[in-house]
Amino acid sequence: KEVQVDIQTTANLLSQNSTAVKCVIIKSEIQESGFLLFKSKLLIFKINTKLYSKLDKRINLVVRRLESDFYLLRSILALSFGQCFIPPLTPTAKESNFDKASVSRRAKTFTRFLRGVVRSP
Repeated sequence: KEVQVDIQTTANLLSQNSTAVKCVIIKSEIQESGFLLFKSKLLIFKINTKLYSKLDKRINLVVRRLESDFYLLRSILALSFGQCFIPPLTPTAKESNFDKASVSRRAKTFTRFLRGVVRSP
């Protein structure tokens, strides 16, 4: 079940009242997509973002993101905030492995990346 989130309200709450933000990847799944002969696998991560506010209120946001979304976010941040340190991401091979060890390693890397982005003012 997907819930619409008012981004403006969330951004206002975050900037005015938040004391801490935590981002953790809670689940990863492999989804096959394609048609007939052209099939591909997509790696999707479920991210739980917790906002702790000064008003003793917690907000949980859960979103699903593709692996490529992390690389896109990093490139946008690098272009927008070139003077700041953007946490690195290791490049993936063209033929990605979707074994458990590889997926959990990527989840840890992306979690570390998200924590670094969230910590930065």
